[in-house]
Amino acid sequence: MASPPFLLEYIMKRNLFFLMAMALAIVTGLAVPAVSAQEKPSIKFSGLIFSDYAYTLSSPDGTEDGENGFDFRRINLTADFMMSDRFDGRFRVEAKDGTVASDGKPAVFVKDLSVRWKNALGEGHNVVFGVTSPPLWTVSEKQWGYRGLEATLMDRGKHASSRDMGIVFNGPVTESGSIKYGFMFANNSGGKAESDKYKRLYGQLEFYPNDAFKATAGADYYEFAGGSSLAANLFVGYTMDAARLELKALLTQRRLIQLTMKIPELVSHYMAPTTLTKNTELLAVSIRLTGITSAFHPPTIGSLLE
Repeated sequence: MASPPFLLEYIMKRNLFFLMAMALAIVTGLAVPAVSAQEKPSIKFSGLIFSDYAYTLSSPDGTEDGENGFDFRRINLTADFMMSDRFDGRFRVEAKDGTVASDGKPAVFVKDLSVRWKNALGEGHNVVFGVTSPPLWTVSEKQWGYRGLEATLMDRGKHASSRDMGIVFNGPVTESGSIKYGFMFANNSGGKAESDKYKRLYGQLEFYPNDAFKATAGADYYEFAGGSSLAANLFVGYTMDAARLELKALLTQRRLIQLTMKIPELVSHYMAPTTLTKNTELLAVSIRLTGITSAFHPPTIGSLLE
């Protein structure tokens, strides 16, 4: 069966770097010794769909009044594959609103395509190659737990892409795993085809002193024609029975700071008698500082989407 045109185009644009990734997957797969029946290669498929119906009650100039329709906000299909107890990987394709082909139909693109070599540099020290998430806001996004309501600080500010193509090294600093590291050397192309000679370096330390507290400290650096960029980031999160507190900071020329607090118990007061899940939460406080300006955003109620 012929391959989809978008996939062929994507592979061709990747050229040498893409072929190196595939070569690595093939070589490592061949190098892995025979595995037992319990460890035989496997593939797990999963999918995610965000869809809604929208109706425009009124618009500033009245030209869009009454417009309505159904739409897919985001669709992805994921294949997590295991080649052995040492090698696994992920392949994910995605389509979302706002990204369309020339004929107006949703444009499908490769979101993830990576191979992980587990324990490559020692127990717990892994190497990942391909299109994957940089060590930036993964921990803070999990703590936030409500991507469907709003993106995290760096994601919303478009400081970087949620994906990049390169090589990642991660693992524990301490034997207990209370401190972990992550480094990535990548194209700085957002998972798209590389178009220049410049690269980006990401680095982050993660701290887990106990079940309630977590923190990260990191930085990223890249050069571009005529200059360079260096940014540092900080995240502190604390989970209690009644609330989750977060402090996020991105130190660049703009000096962005965000403080958020979520109080799940307050939702039952506003949404009763609706059946709630433990993931249904109220965004109680959100304070953003951009330079010397600040803004307060009132509480918003919603349910977990992802």
